[in-house]
Amino acid sequence: MAKTKYGKYLIQGPFVTIPHYTGTSIVAHGGEYGADVCIGYHCLANAEYKALYPHTHDYHELLCFIGGNPKDINDFGAEIEMCLGEEQEKHIINSTTIVSVPPGLIHCPLIIKKCDPDRPVVFLEISLTRKFETKFVGEGPPPMPRKE
Repeated sequence: MAKTKYGKYLIQGPFVTIPHYTGTSIVAHGGEYGADVCIGYHCLANAEYKALYPHTHDYHELLCFIGGNPKDINDFGAEIEMCLGEEQEKHIINSTTIVSVPPGLIHCPLIIKKCDPDRPVVFLEISLTRKFETKFVGEGPPPMPRKE
């Protein structure tokens, strides 16, 4: 961005490629925008995404599943299964939906059951915190391999 008085407020990125999403994602989970909010913007055009491990956060989170047609966000080409609460209450999302997850609410697994590649879905996560942190409930994911 050009050196101007307010140019610092126009941020281009961070943009990343994540294998289980389609195309390029926006991921800012560590204060990249100088605000007390984390975001993730992803395109789902296949049934590869799974968040298998139940977890909580100490902050409010919005999980937005939005039809990817910008002229009709209700054109929703997917079926998503999501569990909420200690009892793993199962919900099926098959239309544009925002899941409001208050602090401490156990959520996941979240599994994309069906996804029409010609009718992708936008998955927008908004977390009201500067730094994204997860507390797994029970047995969490295996540890990430360490690079020596």
